[in-house]
Amino acid sequence: MSDQLKQIRDRIDALDTRLVKLLSARARLAQRIGRLKENAAYRPEREAQVLRGILAGNRGPLADAALARKRYPQAVRELEAALQLEPDNAELAVKLAEAYLGTGNAEKAHKQLQRVLDKDPDHPKARQLLKGTERR
Repeated sequence: MSDQLKQIRDRIDALDTRLVKLLSARARLAQRIGRLKENAAYRPEREAQVLRGILAGNRGPLADAALARKRYPQAVRELEAALQLEPDNAELAVKLAEAYLGTGNAEKAHKQLQRVLDKDPDHPKARQLLKGTERR
């Protein structure tokens, strides 16, 4: 392995360690909030709000970049994970359908688009992509 490659991998490892520490610190703060509140309950909408904020501030290589570069399997993984946190997000669902189409999985794309259209029959991008899945 070249020295340059090793240096880059070492930097990635160091960043991973910092990320884990930061996520643990965030989790500890969230636990403190839960203890301060009486009868606190898990609020998935708050977690979705936090995720939206993080994604809005992202300037890195997440799903949009993966789609743009036609890295469909990567985009599928990222979008499936995001949709688990935000299952009613139509835009994420449509992007996931695009990624499925990119991997050649028209059936999964069709199902994903149909879910979007069940909730919003007039969603223009979902309607357009669904027509494309029906031709396949």
